[in-house]
Order: sequence, then C-alpha cells, then structure tokens
Amino acid sequence: MDGHHQFLLTRFQKLLLMPTQGYWQEGYKNIIVNCVHPGYVVTNMTSQTGYITAEEGAKGPVMTALLPDDGPSGVFSNKTNIAPFFTTDWFIIKYQCHYCDLLPWAQGVTNMTLAVLFAADITSEVIVTDVNSKKDSKSHVCDTPCPRCAVVTGGNKGIGHEICHQLAFTGIEVILTSRNELREVEAVETPNSSSLSNVIFHQLDITDPSSIARLAKFIETRFRKLDILVINNAAENGIIMREEFRAEGGLGDALAKVVNETYELGEKCLNINYYGTKEVTEALIPLLQLSKSPRIVNITSMGGDLKFLHNKKLKEELQDIEKLTEERIDEIIKWFLSDFKNANVQENGWPSPVSAYKISKIALNAYTRLIIKICAVVTGGNKGIGHEICRQLALTGIEVILTSRNELRGVEAVEKLNSSGLSNVIFHQLDITDSSSIARLGKFIETHFRKLDILVNNAAEIGIIMHEEFRAGGGFAIVGDALAKVVNETYELGEKCLNINYYGTKEVTEALIPLLQLSKSPRIVNVSSNAGHLKYLRNEKLKEELQDIEKLTEERIDEIIKWFLRDFKNGNVEENGWPSTVSAYSVSKIALNAYTRLMARKFKNIIVNCVHPGYVVTDMTSQTGYMTVEEGAKGPVMAALLPDDGPSGVFFDQTQIAPFASPDS
Repeated sequence: MDGHHQFLLTRFQKLLLMPTQGYWQEGYKNIIVNCVHPGYVVTNMTSQTGYITAEEGAKGPVMTALLPDDGPSGVFSNKTNIAPFFTTDWFIIKYQCHYCDLLPWAQGVTNMTLAVLFAADITSEVIVTDVNSKKDSKSHVCDTPCPRCAVVTGGNKGIGHEICHQLAFTGIEVILTSRNELREVEAVETPNSSSLSNVIFHQLDITDPSSIARLAKFIETRFRKLDILVINNAAENGIIMREEFRAEGGLGDALAKVVNETYELGEKCLNINYYGTKEVTEALIPLLQLSKSPRIVNITSMGGDLKFLHNKKLKEELQDIEKLTEERIDEIIKWFLSDFKNANVQENGWPSPVSAYKISKIALNAYTRLIIKICAVVTGGNKGIGHEICRQLALTGIEVILTSRNELRGVEAVEKLNSSGLSNVIFHQLDITDSSSIARLGKFIETHFRKLDILVNNAAEIGIIMHEEFRAGGGFAIVGDALAKVVNETYELGEKCLNINYYGTKEVTEALIPLLQLSKSPRIVNVSSNAGHLKYLRNEKLKEELQDIEKLTEERIDEIIKWFLRDFKNGNVEENGWPSTVSAYSVSKIALNAYTRLMARKFKNIIVNCVHPGYVVTDMTSQTGYMTVEEGAKGPVMAALLPDDGPSGVFFDQTQIAPFASPDS
C-alpha cells in the first residue's frame, strides 16, 4: 500500500483491533501520484549547463513510475530520494523496485532508498513494513497484465526522451509525445533504432484541449487503458537566458543578472507547466483508472521548494494540504501574475529570480498532493453512529463531508470534531428527500474534490413513537406482543420512514454514483439493521423473491413497498405476512439490503455493502442498547476501508459477514 494508506490503516488499526482486519490489511489503493526533481541536468532548458546527464536525470522519474503498489504517494522526490516539500525532519524507508534489474544503471540493485517525509505530529504513528519479509517480497507490479502502457509528454529530447528510453527498456509500451511532430518522429526513431520497437509517437500540445482529446482517444482505441503517465512539460522556464548565463555556469547567486523575465513568458510558463499538466492529467485519469497499478509522475524542480516563498502566511497555507483546494491554487497564481505584472514580486514575498517557473512548480507540487486526497460523505452525521463514523474516518486522514438536514446541528457537530484536532471534517447541508439539496451536495463535491471515494448512507428514521414504558422495559430487548404495546406505528410515520430509509438513500446514491466512478477505489456503505433480516417476513413467496437477486429488480422492490404501504394503511400487515412490529422500519431495511445487492451486481467496480452496526445507545433507540457509538461505528468504518479485493454485495453484522436470511427462515 502507499505511504498515505499505510498511515491511514495504521491509525485505524490502533483505534480498532478487530478480528476482521484481514479484509483490509492490504490497504485502500488509489492512483500513486508523485512529483520528481530529476536534478540539474545538461539539457536545452538549462542552456546545456548542469552537472548530471539526461540518463542520470531520468533515473528518479523512471523509478517513481515503476514503484510497487505499496510505494509512497503524494510525495516529492529529489532524484531517487523522497525529500520534504519544505525543510523539516525526515527518515528513511526502503521500497523494492521490481523492474530495477532491467535497467542498465541499476543492475544488481534490489532496493531503492527513499527518504520519506512525515509531519512531526504523526511520525510516531507510522509502521514501516519490511520489504524483505516473505509477505512483501512478491512483485505487486507484475500482477498487472502486460503489456503496460506509458505516456511521456515532452519526450522528444532531454530528460523526457531518456525516460522513454528507460521505460521502453523494461518492456513497457511507450507513447512518446511532443508538440512538434517532426521532432517527435525523429525522437521515436532513435530508441527504435536501438532495437526498442515498443516506442510509438503521438502528437500532443498540452495547452490544446482538442490535441489532448485526440491522444486520449488513441490510447483508448489502441490500449484500452493507461498504466503510467509521466508529465515532463518542463520545456518552459519563463526566462530569456543571456550569453553570460552559460558562461557563468547557469544557476548561482548572480542568476538575476544573467536572465530576463517578462510577463508574457511568465504567463506562458504557468499555462504549460501547471495548467497544461493539470488538463492532461484530468483528461487521462479515466484511462488510468482502468489500470490495476496506475502511476502519475509529475516532473518538477527544486525551484518548487516552499523555502523560496518569503510570504509566511502563504507558505503555511500551501503546506496545509487538508484545507488547500484547486480553486485556492488558481487564486494564488492569479495573485502572483498580478504582482508580477505590477513589479510587486519581491514586495509580496514571491520567489525571485525565475519567479514564474518556481511558482509553476510550487503549484504543481501542491496539485500532486491534492490528487491523492480521499473524500468521504456521511449522511446523518450530526449525532450518534453517523457522527462517530465521521470521527473514525477522519482519524485515518480521510477528508470527511459530514451532512445533516439541520444546518445548525451539523455545524455544531463539525465544530466539535474540528476542536478535537480533526480539521479534515467539513459540513454540507443535506436533506436526502430533497432532490435540489442532493444536487447541491453533488456540485460541491465535484467543485472541491472532483470525485468521491466513500459514501456512507447513515441517515434514517425509526418510524414509530416510543412510549415511556419502551425505555423502562429495555427498549428493543422487549420482543413479540410486548413490544407492540410500548410503541405506536402510524401510516404517516411509516411512509416517512420508507421515504427516508429507502428512497432517500437510493436517490443520494444514484446522484453520487458518477462521482464515485471517478475514484480508483469507490465504496458505498449502507447502514442497515438486523430488522432487515428476511426471517421477519412470513410471506414465503415474497421471501424467496427477495432472495433471488438474479431476477429481482428495482421496479419490483418499488412494487413490494407500495404493496406493504397499502396493507399497512388497511390494517392487513399480519394477514399478509409482513413484519408485525416496527413494520415500516423493518421493510425499509429489507428493501435497502436488496438494493445493496442489486447495486453490487450492477456496478462491479464499486464495493457496495450493508452493515448492521449493532444495538447501539442512540436517540433512535431512545438511549437503550448495549453498545457504545464507538463500537457501533466499527462495522461501517471497516466496510468503508475494505481493500479492492474485498467482498461486495454482502451483509455485515457489525464486523462479520452474515446471511441476508438464515437457513431456517
């Protein structure tokens, strides 16, 4: 698993030591996205100054492209060593690069040493896996069917050309791209003339959406997926180098005296190095998601180190990746360009010299980290089990959107979590029975996160009025006819219960499916109940129908619910074999369980499960129950963090898989 998810699961494992942790021991995988400074390389961009060759400069990007599935993600590598985005303490972890023996410069090398940065407040929580252990020695990369396909932008010369050469040497099919078609064809002929026939050319202008679309269509038609994307758009440094630049040895203290910077060049630099990179990445992400082991490598620079920013507040803002958004990066770039145009660069603490280039790489580094954010939505998150699910997910580092119908209560719930140190929980109002409210949430997620990784449908209504005797008698510990005497069930409450528990959940799910499909590892967790067990149905024909998931349809579930409501209204519940007490709630959860199985069958790439959290002390149980909310949240959180090969379409009784209907029911 990547560094982020190792940390995520480590914290969760410390929080919850449960017998089912094997389900998610391998981690919650996503696209591995990193940025790499190749070193100061002798290229056209450096006016042939520098102190390492293109062959040496390509080592870091190629190593990062070939990281195993448990490699780090969202980090900055200085050549082949992961380094801070900004100066702080760091320590060493070793990762095994299973393709390294194929590379001429790495014969006999089995381990790449990476310096992995973690913030000081979490280093004590990190567990480092021994790559030499039997479990970790297998090659995760080789699990992906060959041939693997890689795209390298700016591949016609310099580092980009050498990256193509080294990737092709491992047997990967490489698509070498550049803006200039003639240069590209010549570049492809060079590695092919050295017996590397697995390099092909496709024209690409990363600032032209139609050119990007043509490349995506070519990959889809020829390869059906993309495994590796190396963004090497470093051809624009935003400066004009004078004769003295090369004579003085390139970079140095006198740099400002030997280069010219203009607004036009600076704007072009940002459009290529940041916005072009972003547009190519987002266009190709759907193809990367079809790969078992997708990788994105953004070629960056030491110029992107935050130490070059002299605006302390802005530096802190860019370091706080939990709160940073793409919209804020755009605002920062516009702010910089305004200051650059008005000659206020030094006054406002921007990097100087080579200002635009450094800002483009600072922005690129921040974007690299944003891509790997995991986003979760929890409905009914303002109290009880929902609130605790938010807390436990947030403890793993996931960005959590806590939703509730009541805005005041929702804001208070988020403030409570924020004050406990969980700044990665935010609020958005949601009424799951209101289509416009659902649409607003979807738009918010699309704008701020671009995708959704986890949806926990927790909002629910019990559909009964509880008498004083209900709590005094032990709540739902009361069974049979005695339970019917301490609760009231009305048609209005029953209809409301079904509208929220089933139809509301269904509408939220279907509205957010398109965003979930943009995630590499999407999860849907429907918080259900043992009241949804089919044993409570005494209509054998209907029970068999609901068990036959191959023939069951959503339309038939709707018909069953209408049938129940009609019988409920007419007092025919027991006569027609419906659950006799807490009837509407029980039918709503039976319907939800059936819908869960239908969704799992329909969407093979989404892991969809339902979970009975247990009999928990909450408002819904009138504070009866024998489990705490902390215990009740374990099952839903475990289901949200299942690995990619975890079960789908099943019913969890707390943390254990259980039948939808017992053999004797």
